[in-house]
Amino acid sequence: MESVSVLTQIQTKMADAFKQSRSSTSPELVAVSKFQTDEKILNLYAEGQRVFGENYVQELQDKSARLRGMAPEIEFHFIGRLQTNKVKVLLPLITTLHSVDSLRLLLEVEKRARDLQKKIRVYFQVNIDEEESKGGFRPSELSALEAEVKSLSWIVPLGLMAIPDPTLDARAAFQQMGVLSEKHGATLGRGLSIGMSSDYEEAIHCGAT
Repeated sequence: MESVSVLTQIQTKMADAFKQSRSSTSPELVAVSKFQTDEKILNLYAEGQRVFGENYVQELQDKSARLRGMAPEIEFHFIGRLQTNKVKVLLPLITTLHSVDSLRLLLEVEKRARDLQKKIRVYFQVNIDEEESKGGFRPSELSALEAEVKSLSWIVPLGLMAIPDPTLDARAAFQQMGVLSEKHGATLGRGLSIGMSSDYEEAIHCGAT
């Protein structure tokens, strides 16, 4: 009997969770590939996975240079904390940035995207639990962020992103993200980049895209 791959198992769980959600948008899987070998990435690529998430700019530079010839359809998303001085190097390598956590970073991405003449898809990180040690926009700051985003030309707003405090109720945080998405989605995008390996099914139930 042929064994079912881990990727197929995850895709099945995602599909089942989506059936139980109220969302009309089927969720996309971002396979986090930081610290993973080229062989593992290429094996997933051979199974049909195309979107991979990286946390570190230097690692992404190295992987992109090695892999694009062997995996021409590979698409990299950046999901880590990004310093403004790394934006210029990063943008040519990615299609999507999941971690815009400040106005300063947003404006730098706009500037560098304009220089490249390349539109960049972004998610805006929300500090949903309002933790002092965590970056991101507080929920009360999103209305002001909308005004800034309306003035930009090279940013494609996809939605909101959050990583809830693992010691708190993730479902409550995900539900709150859904409320914020409804309120601010017309300008900031209606996507929700939420859920990781331990809670992605819960996130999909709450509308993760």
